[in-house]
Amino acid sequence: MFAGTAINVTTEGQKHLGAALGSRFYLEEYVNDKVVDWVNEVKRLAEFAVSQPQACFAAFTFGLKHHWTYFLRPLPDIDTLLEPLERALAEVLIPSITERNWTPTERDLLQLPVRLGGLGFLNPVENAGSEYKASVSVTAPLVNQIVAQAHEPADEADVNELRRRMRREKEEVLRRKCDNLKRSLPEKMQRVVELGGENGSSNRLSVIPLKEMSFDLNKREFRDAIRLRYDWPIPDTQSVCVCGVRFTVDHAMICKRGGFIIQRHNELRDLEAELLKMVCYDVEVESGLQPITGTEVQIRKIATNIHETDFEIKRGLGGLS
Repeated sequence: MFAGTAINVTTEGQKHLGAALGSRFYLEEYVNDKVVDWVNEVKRLAEFAVSQPQACFAAFTFGLKHHWTYFLRPLPDIDTLLEPLERALAEVLIPSITERNWTPTERDLLQLPVRLGGLGFLNPVENAGSEYKASVSVTAPLVNQIVAQAHEPADEADVNELRRRMRREKEEVLRRKCDNLKRSLPEKMQRVVELGGENGSSNRLSVIPLKEMSFDLNKREFRDAIRLRYDWPIPDTQSVCVCGVRFTVDHAMICKRGGFIIQRHNELRDLEAELLKMVCYDVEVESGLQPITGTEVQIRKIATNIHETDFEIKRGLGGLS
């Protein structure tokens, strides 16, 4: 009947706008093919993450995971089909980016959004059902118009209200999950998650690492930043501080003989110098003094506007005199 036409009659199924229409067998076959491609993409990204973890994290955050979300919305009951993808994320990509073998509790934490203390490594198995449910709810007015064979589009105000409602419900689910997770964590780790969810504390994880804006970090800086975020041990650090106390991250931030106090002072100094350069001439940052190596240094006279002072500085092996 349809010979010579563009109409294709099938008893199995057909792809349409990213979804699979037809039998359950065709849907599973379609999703399995997609999952194989996605797993290969994750493994390929993990190879680059060994040397460029921040760039790969940004590629996953701003690109890859949203590509999957588009396919999760129109396909029902596919959570079990996405298990290979979750294994690739949990066992390949996340360890490559963070250089850490996670625990099940940490995996639950890392799937939370960065604004709630996580890293946004979504779990596709858990997200599939909620994404499909949200899609069905938001498109319900349009479906009703199609079923009624109406020529007018769905009311935009109704659609926008449904979108806002689904966002609120999704946010409530995430916050309940975050609260339940925090109750299962040690007390110090609970505080870490709370600090990670404060306003502004996760900005560096939600921006594109542009070099011209100084947002890019090398692999050590990026991984150490994640370790500091979750109070994970930092490798290749000394066991005893120069002051003789056991070296920890907390101690490093307050030790008067360590480098962090000086570094924070220098950051303020450099900022003030940069601001002064905008309005003044010949602004220079004082350079560090070189060590004196036994040479005799003499200052015979210092003249000021008020008075003149004669004195002499000598240094020998015994020190300054």
